[in-house]
Amino acid sequence: MRQYFSDVHGEYPQADAAGREPNHHEDHTMTANPPTEAAILEALHQVIDPEINCNIVDLGLIYGVAIANGVVKVTMTLTTPGCPMHESISWGVKNAVCILEGVTDVDVEIVWDPPWNPSMMTEAGRAITGCR
Repeated sequence: MRQYFSDVHGEYPQADAAGREPNHHEDHTMTANPPTEAAILEALHQVIDPEINCNIVDLGLIYGVAIANGVVKVTMTLTTPGCPMHESISWGVKNAVCILEGVTDVDVEIVWDPPWNPSMMTEAGRAITGCR
């Protein structure tokens, strides 16, 4: 294990003052702080709609975030019901949120009401897309 870690990650972490080596498989979800809505939205800024080249938050695609017992539910829409990037964007949402401290599961719900329109974009989204 020590050699593998060194080969992959560089120097192996040292033991603590009591001589205990770090447990890299320890589950911190029970003691972790629950994620905040702000932290989730910040993470979702990483998810880009590749057809528009803008993040889904600034596009106005996020309708809501709910957090309960480590489970995050993201309610969102897409720019069109036939969006070919549906699976890719949903996957991006799950992956961006699941790495946050305290998150045990991510549920993405795609809704079509209200339908998305360009007026839902933030000023940053309008600047990125050139839509005024």
